[in-house]
Amino acid sequence: MRQTAGFALGMVVLAVASLLLVPALIAAGGPRAWGAVAVGQSVGTVAAVLIGLGWGVSGPAAVARAGTAARRREFLDAVLARSLVAVPVIVVAAGLAAVLAPAHRPLAALAAVALSLVGLSANWYFVGTAAPWALLLTETVPRAAGSLVGVVLLHGGAPPAVGIGAQAGGILVGVLTSTLYVTVRTRSAGPTPPRRPVRRVVAGQRHGVATTVLSAAYGAAPVLLVSLVSPAALPVYALVDKLQRQVYVAATPVIVVLQGWVARASGRAVRTRIRRSHVLVLAATTTGGALVTLLHEQVFGWFGAGEVEVPVEVVALGALWLLLNLQESVAARVALVPLGRIDLVARATAIGTAVGLTAVAVLALVWGAVGALVGICLGLVLRLALCLHGARAGAAPSDRPAPVAVHQEVTT
Repeated sequence: MRQTAGFALGMVVLAVASLLLVPALIAAGGPRAWGAVAVGQSVGTVAAVLIGLGWGVSGPAAVARAGTAARRREFLDAVLARSLVAVPVIVVAAGLAAVLAPAHRPLAALAAVALSLVGLSANWYFVGTAAPWALLLTETVPRAAGSLVGVVLLHGGAPPAVGIGAQAGGILVGVLTSTLYVTVRTRSAGPTPPRRPVRRVVAGQRHGVATTVLSAAYGAAPVLLVSLVSPAALPVYALVDKLQRQVYVAATPVIVVLQGWVARASGRAVRTRIRRSHVLVLAATTTGGALVTLLHEQVFGWFGAGEVEVPVEVVALGALWLLLNLQESVAARVALVPLGRIDLVARATAIGTAVGLTAVAVLALVWGAVGALVGICLGLVLRLALCLHGARAGAAPSDRPAPVAVHQEVTT
């Protein structure tokens, strides 16, 4: 519980700091500038996944079962490989963001660069070594401080670029501090194993990269599609997208705890715990979504700095999006992963992503933000249905879940 509380606190701190930055950016630059920032952040999120090279998936398990010297080698290999990959990826991400947001090219490019730096995070190492408080102090606090400095500067009259620059500075300081901490702490581990060729290191991470890129694409691509097919709807959609994303990330520790709870069960208890996990998450998200929908004028009046009006139907669809997103996480990570059906999770994600993004592109063209949210929900419904079917077939009373590796999501 202490470890869970540590990771949860870090996620909440980052989520709150990020949410405070949004209304400050809108107040400083207006809805159109915010739309450009949202496009840049979406591009930067995918770039961060590419830079991370899948260590968010494979890294925690690798360091958890290794000695200190082997952990040091794994970490140093990751630092070198990701640093080399980061330069070209960041350049491409900045250029792509500028192309997709022609009204505010420099601002979109800067936002993409800021979020790309998250890919250099050492959070996977701290998750694998069960050191949430070290992660909080060395990486989370600097990142949150950068965002809060940006909020203060923006409210003081600074332009949006200054706020995004402060956020980028906080991320970079966190990356450097956490990297220094790990290298110093593991220095006395004894002889470090020989360095592996970078090409071999990168090739070994290909499966983790494929998994994380697919998941990140479904989160980031809708913003880009809306910016292309329905630019007028972008500020509204981006606001709902940002709130849903931060609440989802803040809820990730609950999913992690439920995942371990199901993994420790056997026999009939597996099916019972999966069902209870779904009920718990359903109750929490339904209550929270109903409250936000009822109080949407107050919530989005503050969140949008009084400049972006969000209709109640968009708020309701955003709440449904969060509910489906968390239910799909329970069906996939809490049920199927402990049951050893990661292959089904991958197939369901691929099918749901293809259907969902197609629906977003078509429906956003017709109905704007409402259509985009309906398309996302359709894709999640399909993914959830496939995962529930697989879990129902796999959770037989005689099944005993396999051990599971837990990883932490990147907070954007």
